[in-house]
Amino acid sequence: MESNQSTQSKNIGTIIHLSTFSKYIFPFGNFIFPLIFWMCNKKNFFVNEHGKECLNFQISTFLYAICLVFILIFGTLFFGITWSDPEIIRISDDFMSFQNFPELFPFFIFLGIVLLLLTALFIFEIVCVIIAAVRASEGKTYNYPLNIRFIQTEQSKNEPFFKKQTV
Repeated sequence: MESNQSTQSKNIGTIIHLSTFSKYIFPFGNFIFPLIFWMCNKKNFFVNEHGKECLNFQISTFLYAICLVFILIFGTLFFGITWSDPEIIRISDDFMSFQNFPELFPFFIFLGIVLLLLTALFIFEIVCVIIAAVRASEGKTYNYPLNIRFIQTEQSKNEPFFKKQTV
């Protein structure tokens, strides 16, 4: 949706997206500040759509990160339970040595994959927020990829839940 938005609407839309970076300073700032900006200006259709889209994306990425952390915790417990020898890791005199590395190798592969996914999610979020802020400053709407629609936007109300793919 492209339209001639006022400069104030574009600026507020951009600020809503960029305010998600406040989570690196304040806990849950990525939810609180966009919510405040959105609630104060939601009478404007453009700002309303960007606020909903931004909050949906922040909730979605938070849930994805929580899922990856749970996978990491349960995977670590699984590998910890399946180790048959309690002497796999020997700690003596402030020195840790691995006695049977082949049994630990699948765990390190699992740990590497989950940490790689968490890093990819972190980079994905930063890139998407920057793209959304640029689109808002241009007066365009932006639909985040992999976004779960917790708060319905006007655009998503017109779309079917499952889109039929044509061949």
